[in-house]
Amino acid sequence: MRASFVLLAAVLQLAACGAITPPPDSSILPADAFGAGNAGGDVWAVNWAAWAFADPSRTAGKPIDGARMAADMEYLGGALATNPSFAYLPLSITSGLLAGRMEVRAVLGVPPQARSQAVVDGLEGAARALVAGDQTAARAALDPGIFTLGPDETLARLAHLPYMPEANSATLRASNALLQPGNDCLFCD
Repeated sequence: MRASFVLLAAVLQLAACGAITPPPDSSILPADAFGAGNAGGDVWAVNWAAWAFADPSRTAGKPIDGARMAADMEYLGGALATNPSFAYLPLSITSGLLAGRMEVRAVLGVPPQARSQAVVDGLEGAARALVAGDQTAARAALDPGIFTLGPDETLARLAHLPYMPEANSATLRASNALLQPGNDCLFCD
């Protein structure tokens, strides 16, 4: 009888492990993503993305800004869902950020299973290369295994991103949540 109970308990434990959803894939932004010495990179990323996603004309014709905005969305989708400093955020906000990440990926031709860090690195690498005026390096940063539309089409889309309602709503809601009175984590990373 005892052996049956132990066996049943082991089976139930294994079954419960299968029901646990793994955390979303996360990434990090470069330390100087918002300028040297900026504290509160997560807050900067949320606020910049909320501003940029609200109106496509803000990044139109600016592939550097488009790349950074897309990198921020990629980063935020995992960061605010996995960083314990933001555990107070409602599930509706963190799941909205993940939906926004998928919306941006679809526009840029990035497969859903792509590693978040590879996406951020490609977008940030392209942005840095464009700042330096190096189109060849910008294209090289956009690995066609991740950016399946190819570098030229990806750069064209980064320069003319459409309105993305999921990304807009999610970043706006996250920005508002971070600015709520009593939020002790306003400038935490």
